[in-house]
Parts: sequence; structure tokens; C-alpha cells
Amino acid sequence: MRGSTAVEFERLIQAGVLDTVSHDRTRSEFLQSRRAAYEHDKARYPRYFGPDDPETTEFKPLRPKLAGSTAPLSRHLVGWSQNAPKDAAGPAALTVKRPVFVALTEREDEALTFAFFGPRLGDLKTNALAEMTVRRQISVGFTNDYLDLLDGDIPTGIRGLVAFDDLARQFPLNDVRLLGSLARAAGAEELLDVVLTGPDEIYGMYAAREGPEALRAAGTAAWILDALHEHDTAARPWTGGRGDREAWTTQGAVRERLAADLLGARRAAGHATPVPRADPAEAYTAMHLALLGVSAALRETGPALAAALDATYRRIEMQKTDVLLLTATETETDALAAALSDAGWRPRTRYDKVNTYIIWEGVAGTVVATARSGMGTRGAGASGLTAIDAIRELGPQVVIAVGIAFGVDDTEQPIGRVLVSTRLADYESARIGTGASGEQTVIERGEQLNAHPLGVGRFQSASLKDAGYDVEYGLIITGDKLVDNAEFRDALIARFPEAVGGEMEGAGIKDAAARELVPWLIVKAVCDHGANKSAGKKEKQAKAARAAAGAVVHVLARGAFAPQPG
Repeated sequence: MRGSTAVEFERLIQAGVLDTVSHDRTRSEFLQSRRAAYEHDKARYPRYFGPDDPETTEFKPLRPKLAGSTAPLSRHLVGWSQNAPKDAAGPAALTVKRPVFVALTEREDEALTFAFFGPRLGDLKTNALAEMTVRRQISVGFTNDYLDLLDGDIPTGIRGLVAFDDLARQFPLNDVRLLGSLARAAGAEELLDVVLTGPDEIYGMYAAREGPEALRAAGTAAWILDALHEHDTAARPWTGGRGDREAWTTQGAVRERLAADLLGARRAAGHATPVPRADPAEAYTAMHLALLGVSAALRETGPALAAALDATYRRIEMQKTDVLLLTATETETDALAAALSDAGWRPRTRYDKVNTYIIWEGVAGTVVATARSGMGTRGAGASGLTAIDAIRELGPQVVIAVGIAFGVDDTEQPIGRVLVSTRLADYESARIGTGASGEQTVIERGEQLNAHPLGVGRFQSASLKDAGYDVEYGLIITGDKLVDNAEFRDALIARFPEAVGGEMEGAGIKDAAARELVPWLIVKAVCDHGANKSAGKKEKQAKAARAAAGAVVHVLARGAFAPQPG
């Protein structure tokens, strides 16, 4: 990028609007490493070698990359070039592999750009096909590295870039030509016309893309394309020769067949009512309904496609949620599910790479996801890793830990009192030393972080007391130790005299939410007082879990965390 475009890009990075990814911790480190690696290619990367701008010299990437891109790119190029033909004669796209492989074996610290390979290509250096082939493989390897890192995908069907279509991991769901065909079948042509649809309308649609209306329309579009692809695979197997089979199964061939299916549905249904452009939410809702009309028309084309639509219907997913609720025990999980169900939310299950979610919809315009982690913050299934996976997969607006806690005062805090964190302190982070008289000293190393005012404010304004809930706000302490010892509990209270209670998962959830810039809150009810837990344990935990779950659902049912306009 050049000029004002690059300056604006860097401003957005510093403002946290763009999700920057880097192996280097700061811009200075990034530039230093680039200058060392790209010395041989200064002409193509002039911004690496220009003067530093003091206003944009330092920023931290929002998502650190544990390793650079050169190593995976090198592995890709080695894999592509190592089967080079021994015969130097032949198409340049094949014979260029041998010098590329040799160059890789001789490489030191240079960045893998065409300028590195060019001098080593011999007579092929000026061959346009050879140059294009090498550049394309560099782009393929680089793109695959970031697709792996970010668990991402790329659009397909873009004219001029079809050579990269094979990198797609969810074809045909992100195919621009098929999405265009589907939009036309649904009567959304005008929304795709940059002349008829002005910049303000386009930006409005873009800004509303994470709202429930847009996500529902997107989920329905994905369902239809998924069903068409499944039908094409199952109902149209190739029965001819081997070479023709390869042509039949290319993405281009599949695209043409699915586009023909959509055109047939459009013709069968007649002229679709144009999707309105005035209000983004109304437009997305109308598009969702129009897409359902397309699915009905497709269903009428034959029983095989109707069966594919039925089989894939369960895959309609709301890709974003408003609220993520995390529990750690069976008692907490059961109590929360009962409270949501009793309040009218409808559940469905969603399976991701590791986590299993229950998505709840139907009340106060709020989409809620619940997930269960292991107890504490340590371990593959514990709160921290579960939370960060959930935040990245679901994109919630707020994360709330719901469940049971220990109280600090057995005379003033009854079982079932709901504790809401205004602050959170990790009691595990401390320096244990020795004082001048040989006594043990404790120096706190952990932070006391304030919960986000969004969550605290919503709970404080929810009239929980009038609804029958006993609620106390304050500092909650958290750590991996299960506290069931009066002496240890009293020592913790001495260290944190302002604490209203303690629990085990908050530190992991807080760290994950802070890493992803998402507000967090701990809402847990007193089930014991950190000692003598076994006495009536089951009943006390059930009572506390119901109280915490009920308080949270009461706040949700008021629409406190529903998407806000604008």
C-alpha cells in the first residue's frame, strides 16, 4: 500500500480495529527482521527500508504468531519442487522445479521471494511462464500458512484467481459466483449492484453483518449451498473414463452444475420479489425469507435434492452469539440449562473442533451459548483454553462464568447468595518469602482487575432484589486450589480482606476474555464457606447453582445483552 491508504491502515491497526497477526512483538522488531531478510529485494519492498514514522513505530499485534512464515513456506516449496523432472527439456512450469529445489538447499537467511530464485533459474529467468509458476507457488504456500494459523478460508470463483480455488476448505460456501446466483434467485440483484446500491447502504449492510438477521440469512445461504453440493456429489456420480472424471469433479465443473440448479429454481419459482434496501436488518430478514423460498423451489425439483435439503438443515448455524455462559460442573450446567429452558429459550447443539456448545434462542432477541469446561484453569479442558476457543468460534459480546463459589463469612453470607464480581484477584500469583524475624511473608504478584462496567452495570440495573435474589457485589478471589480448610481460607481472607468470596475458574476466563478484548463477569452463588464442604454438599451446591443461574437468566430475559441498534 502507498500514501494515505497505508497511513489509514496503520491507524486502524493501532486503534485495534484490524486483527493484526505477527511473529514479531512490535513494529520495530518487524522492520528489523524484514530488512535483514529482504535486503535482496529492496525494490519490491520499499516500505521496509524507508525512514521510521515515530507515530506508527510501536504497536503490538493483537494475535501473536508463534513462528514465522518462512519455514512453512519453505516446506511447501520443497514438497512442490522435489519431484522435478530430470530431463531439462519440457514445459517451463515443470522444468523450473529443479532450479527452485537446488536454490532452497543453498538458501541461508533470505526471504523466499521471486528475487531470491530469479538469479538461480538460468535461462528460465526471463521465461514468463516460469516466473508466474514460481510466484504462484510462493503465494500458495504463504496463503496456506495463514489459513492454518487462523483456521480460515478463502473465497472462490473470482475471475483471474481460479488457480487458487483448490486452497478453499469449505467450497462452495464462499464461492462468489454461486453466492451471486443464489442472491439473484432470491431477488437480491439490486443489493449486488454497486450503481443502484450506494456507499452508505453498502456500509450499513456491512455494519449489520453480525446481527441476528444477517447471521440467519447467511446460515440459510450456507445450508442451501451445502445441500446442493451434497446432492451433486451423491446423485451425479461420474460413470465415464478416468480423465473425464477429473474434469467432472473440478470446482469449476461443480460450480456450473450448482449454478444451473439455482437458475432452474429461479425459473420454476417465477420472478422473486426484490429484497428491500432501506434498512439493513429488514433487508437481511427479507433475504432470509426469500432464501427459504428458493429452498422450497429446489425441493420441488426432485426427491433426491429434497432429501439433501432435509439432511443438511441441521447445519444452519448462528455463527455469532450475544452472550457466552461458562460452567465447570454438572450441577452448574444442569441448573443453567433448566433456567434457560424454563424462561423460554430453545436449545440446539453445535459441535466445533473441541468444544461442544448449546445455542439458546427465542427470548429477548438474545442468542446465548453455553459451554462446560473442566474445573480450574490448568489442563487442556480447563476454563482458560475452553474460553478462548469459545470466544474465537462464537464471537460473543460478553462472557459470564456462572456457578458456585465459597463465601468468606458463614454468619453473614447465607447459602445461595449470588456474588457478582466487580473485581477479580488471582490468589495463586504471589511471592512467598521470609521476613526479618524468620516469619513467612506473602507479596502479591497477581493483578486485581476490574470487571467490565458493561456486565456490572447490566446486573446492577436488573432489579434482582425485587425478583427475590440475594446479591452481593465485590472482589472475588480465584485460584486452582479447591478451598476446604478453615486455616487456609482465613489466610486468603487476611490477604484479601475486601473479598466477598472465591472460586476456581475466573482467572482463566478473565485472561482469555482480556486477550480477545471481550467483557467478562463472574456470577456465582455461595455453596459453602471454604471449610467442612461435605456436610449437605449436594443440596447446598444445587441451591447455589440454581440461584446463580436464575439471576443470570433474569438479567438476560430483560434484554440486557441483546444486540443494540447502531
